[in-house]
Amino acid sequence: MKQTLFYLACLLMVAALLAGCTGFQAPKPGAASPTYTIVTVTKTTGPTPSATISTPVVVTVGAPVTASLTPTKTPLPSKTPKPSATPKYAPVVKASNFVKSIDNPYFPLVPGSTALFSGTSGTGKLIEQVTVSKKTRKIMNVTCVEVSSTLTVNDKLSENTINWYAQDKQGNVWLFGASVKKYNASGKVSSTAGTWQAGSKGALPGIVMQANPGADLTYRQDYYKGKAEDMAQVLSLSESVTGKSGSYTNVLEIKEWSPLHPDIVVNKWYAKGVGLIMSKMVQGGNQELQLTEAKK
Repeated sequence: MKQTLFYLACLLMVAALLAGCTGFQAPKPGAASPTYTIVTVTKTTGPTPSATISTPVVVTVGAPVTASLTPTKTPLPSKTPKPSATPKYAPVVKASNFVKSIDNPYFPLVPGSTALFSGTSGTGKLIEQVTVSKKTRKIMNVTCVEVSSTLTVNDKLSENTINWYAQDKQGNVWLFGASVKKYNASGKVSSTAGTWQAGSKGALPGIVMQANPGADLTYRQDYYKGKAEDMAQVLSLSESVTGKSGSYTNVLEIKEWSPLHPDIVVNKWYAKGVGLIMSKMVQGGNQELQLTEAKK
């Protein structure tokens, strides 16, 4: 019996060797992995040969790799912060912070005074008369001085404008509104473009003359969206100007423009104790006006 078992074990070993030589086919994808049982046979020496069959070792061939891999996440780029919006224009206007008279040295407005300007443009001879009225008007509860001006081109009325100004306790001169009438060749009103009043329809006042102008200082002169958005920038505080009304030193030069008409730029010159002495269109045209006479 023991001899028979020995031979049987030998036959099994030969069969296993033959299978290894012929090879095995890899399981098809998705098919169950085949299981092979390898039997280890140990031959003992002694008068009575015997075979000891060890415990079978089960080996799975073709089992899928189950190594745990943690995918590396590519960090998402941080969001680019949106550019901060342009601060909303919201001037603080308190009636108690305004005074009755306007005595800014670069922009004095004496009730009853008159200034006469003359010059030329592409359309002909220009004459402008500016009068500081004794009338006042309350706008946003602020008492404003009324200033009227008439512009004639070749002795024909071209434009009539009324502006309302007020000065705060710090010395800044504010513009609170304007009434504009433009005339055609027959003397009839053809347009009121540029008319606005602070506190109405979203319009807000602006500063036309700073108390202490500084080089490169930029500020808003008025604001009525899409209608009046005039800006100003200080260019110099030490200009020398000689014009029809005389010679001046330490003159303030200011550049004015509007984003509504970016192709037009006007420079203005102001003398202390006098006010505006000259204006010149430096881009978009050739209009020029000079102070010729001032009456107080």
